[in-house]
Amino acid sequence: MRHRGAERSSGSVKYGEKNPYTIFLTLCLEEAVKLVYPLAEFQSCVLHKIRNTLNKVRKRDRALVAEDLKRMYETHNEGDWKAHFERFKRNWAKFYPEIIRSWERDF
Repeated sequence: MRHRGAERSSGSVKYGEKNPYTIFLTLCLEEAVKLVYPLAEFQSCVLHKIRNTLNKVRKRDRALVAEDLKRMYETHNEGDWKAHFERFKRNWAKFYPEIIRSWERDF
């Protein structure tokens, strides 16, 4: 990016892949970008995060989980997002604790 004239990077997106090779490349990319642009921020792709979440949910729960996730990603400010996330946690932590930990870690 720098060789192409970018003076600074305002951010980069990482995809929610679980393939070990992709995870390795993503980590290397993040480290490489931070070497050149130390202030760059990384963000998970919400679409991939939601898709990976729904793949880990029982079919009978998918519509309800998707509805709760939709409330989270349609918010316009951090306070509303946190309130919806707390509701999501209350509804689903008992059944899908690994999903809750994943969302807490990434967001």
